[in-house]
Amino acid sequence: MHFALGGILAIPIATFVLKHEPVSARLQLATSSASVQISVVNVSNFDRWTTPRQSRAITKTDNHSAFGTAGLLPATRIGTITVRAWDHTFTLPGDMVRDCFGPGQGADDWKFRASSDGLYIGTIVGEGEGRTLIWWRLGVDQHVVRWVFPMQEHRDLSSLPRPTDVPLETKKLTTFDD
Repeated sequence: MHFALGGILAIPIATFVLKHEPVSARLQLATSSASVQISVVNVSNFDRWTTPRQSRAITKTDNHSAFGTAGLLPATRIGTITVRAWDHTFTLPGDMVRDCFGPGQGADDWKFRASSDGLYIGTIVGEGEGRTLIWWRLGVDQHVVRWVFPMQEHRDLSSLPRPTDVPLETKKLTTFDD
């Protein structure tokens, strides 16, 4: 009986240790009609054990070949992106942000723009050949779209995705108000 109780207590503690996300930085971006809060968290052991490993020789970005961990690097990843707009609060789906390792931690490393088709949030993650430009667009229709551009395409945060750029994924947003 004593042994069984010790095993029961070990499971929640192990889960907490693996999933705990200490915040490395919090960023606030705003326009006149919307605001964004971004948390950058320290990479956990859980991230290192579950991130797909890819060869550094792969230069094609398929959302995972340039993302992920290698040994003890990178030290950070995006934790959450929460947007307040159109009288609602949205948090981008975790699987659209949590695979973004090595983001910039200063406000200058991010862009937030309002456009006629929605709100755009952009940043560059990773380093070296793995540097990747990512844009998210939150539409008034409550859908979020993500584009991923490897740095070999010579794109930067000065330009939004073009109409011909095919998004990597699109998901329906839910609000805290729903």
